Order: sequence, then structure tokens, then C-alpha cells
Amino acid sequence: MPLLVKKLYTSDGEALDVELIGFDGRWVVKFKNRNGLFNLSWFYLSEPDSWERLEEDVRKTPREYIEGRGITAGRDGLVAAMTGDLVRRAKALADVCDEG
Repeated sequence: MPLLVKKLYTSDGEALDVELIGFDGRWVVKFKNRNGLFNLSWFYLSEPDSWERLEEDVRKTPREYIEGRGITAGRDGLVAAMTGDLVRRAKALADVCDEG
């Protein structure tokens, strides 16, 4: 993880401004808010997915969607790449895993 990170996100999507990242036998992060030091494993480098974000992304064109998410379209094309990723994200948000 780069130590120049300026923003981390909690699992509920709250954005936190980073003041300092350090290691003293464990990773600690000091934020500019009143919360003090936290264990780094509680935070994400990007904002977590949400049903609202998924709903916004469904309205995008296939090209806009896959380019915005850094996806490479396979042999099946843009629509297949987009729909496959949307289904994967929806399952993750619903906490549904593929069987088999």
C-alpha cells in the first residue's frame, strides 16, 4: 500500500482524510478527525460498492461502463463484459456466492 494515501473508506462508505500512516509492529492510521488511531485493516483504498452505485452504472453504455471500471472486453464483446460484471457485483452486494 502506498504511504502517500490521503483518503481511506470505512466499510459503510465514510470517507476519512489521512494525516499519517505508520508501522509500529502493526499498521496504524491517524485521521484529521477526532477518532484518533485505527487498525489499517479496517479500511479500504477505494469507496465500497453500493446498490446506488450499481443502479447508476446500469444506466451507462457498455463502452462507458467497462472503460470506467478498467475492464477488458473479451471475445464476447462489450455487452457481455458489462453484464457479467454487473451480475458479479449484484451477487457480492447481496452476499450470494456461486455454487460449484
